[in-house]
Amino acid sequence: MAERGRGHAATGLVNEKAAHLLQQVSRPVWTWDCVAIRAICATYYSAIPRPGQPDTLPWVSGGFPTTLNTYPSPRGIALREYGGHMTTKAYRNAELFLRNRYPTEGPWDIPIVHDPVNVTPEILRRTRWLPCSFTRRAETPQRKRWGVHHFVGDEHIPDIYRSPEKTFDKYAQYAVLLTPDNSTYREMPHYIQLRSVFESRWVGAFWQSRGLTVIPTVTWGDALSHTFCFCGLEKGTLVAISTIGCKTQFECRTNFMRGFIAMIERVRPRLILCVGTPFIEMYTYKVPIIVAPYKWPGRGVH
Repeated sequence: MAERGRGHAATGLVNEKAAHLLQQVSRPVWTWDCVAIRAICATYYSAIPRPGQPDTLPWVSGGFPTTLNTYPSPRGIALREYGGHMTTKAYRNAELFLRNRYPTEGPWDIPIVHDPVNVTPEILRRTRWLPCSFTRRAETPQRKRWGVHHFVGDEHIPDIYRSPEKTFDKYAQYAVLLTPDNSTYREMPHYIQLRSVFESRWVGAFWQSRGLTVIPTVTWGDALSHTFCFCGLEKGTLVAISTIGCKTQFECRTNFMRGFIAMIERVRPRLILCVGTPFIEMYTYKVPIIVAPYKWPGRGVH
């Protein structure tokens, strides 16, 4: 019976102190007295991060660090963004829970990222682009005139969707922002691909609502993903794409071009920003393409 109680503690709590306390309880869970239960709850809730505190909580089993940014629950998001205190009613109506503030498109209610009409080909040609993993909280005046893209590995993309306020000040420094390039790999379940598109568009709509210059990033997976990956884009808008990762395999290149043709037909972009070297076939569709060399600081151009 004691083993059963300890197993419940390991799966139900993530605070080491609370787990240690539970391990001292030799009686079954249902026989604990009120004093023990209150002590356990007080220890657990004291671990919820407050503003200015790190949001890292250790796992009970192995002691490996984890953060609330790793697929957190909506409650974890609300606790972090709203100061750690939220009633049931406030949580029920919280913006970061409902995600329904911005105009949407399509049956999946994907937020719309408007065309940045102030961005011209001349501006794109003279803009230098910085990977998001090289952004800083206190930028130099020179780099504040640069743009930021997210064409990096997913592990290097900050979790802007789940912490929009926390990351806003850093990104607000830059002149132009591309929305996050959340991956839509063909081997992913289509729900995951759809969620990636929704989160990218939501971040773009959030930034635009705060007055930032935002270019929507467009990515796609297989043919079925074409039913939702172009939602949230205005007709004739400026879009950003990348050929990085599509050059070495014929199948990847073929799939990229299928999605590119579908984007041209459905979105009819006025201008395309391509991060990385475009394929020669892309120039046959008579849409202006501005090429931004894919360059990491201190590395070569791709």
